[in-house]
Amino acid sequence: MKNNKFEQRLRTHMRESYLVLPNDLFIPFLTHVYKRCTDPLKTMPFLYLIPVAFIITLLLYVFFGYRITSLSTLLQYGF
Repeated sequence: MKNNKFEQRLRTHMRESYLVLPNDLFIPFLTHVYKRCTDPLKTMPFLYLIPVAFIITLLLYVFFGYRITSLSTLLQYGF
């Protein structure tokens, strides 16, 4: 009897902890844009993140040149 009550409370708590409210930014346009941007990131994040990281790295190298290499070396030894 006691175990059954504990199990029931545990199941209720598990349902509550997995309950996620929908995201709402209180502005319909922003909510729509947010949902359109995050939907592909939830399903296939590496399909978008790896090319974006590569492009950012390439742009940083084009703008700052060899200083990026020395900065990354310094940060690598510092941490």
